[in-house]
Amino acid sequence: FLIIGKKCVLNIQYNNIDNKKFIEILSEGILKAFNSLFIILGIVIFFMIIINLFTINISINNYSKCIISGIFEMTQGLKCLSIYDFSIIKKALLMNALISFSGISIHLQIRSFINELNYKVFLLARIIHIILSSSFLLLLINI
Repeated sequence: FLIIGKKCVLNIQYNNIDNKKFIEILSEGILKAFNSLFIILGIVIFFMIIINLFTINISINNYSKCIISGIFEMTQGLKCLSIYDFSIIKKALLMNALISFSGISIHLQIRSFINELNYKVFLLARIIHIILSSSFLLLLINI
């Protein structure tokens, strides 16, 4: 990567150690991308099934249903909170917490791709993120 005057010259070198053809490299890249997408989709579907089984078979109020859905799968919890008529402050705080935590589904997706992840540190960081972002949100609401 060189900057010459106002021009930026990108010097990329690729070492093809296995002497593979371009189409082979492209095909492998596409297959790896599809495998990654299938892992993500499988995890999301798994948690959607769990959420549906849990919320349909257990009689709980809408508020608890949204929290439980969001803990398992963030987008379903956010969708649930947007549907029901809760106070705007309660919605904002819960949505903030769900986005900060990200849901167990996303935690598993991250864990499936990053093997070196120290999950205890990651979980602690998510909890700290919830506390800090909720505190800032409460400060903004009270101003």
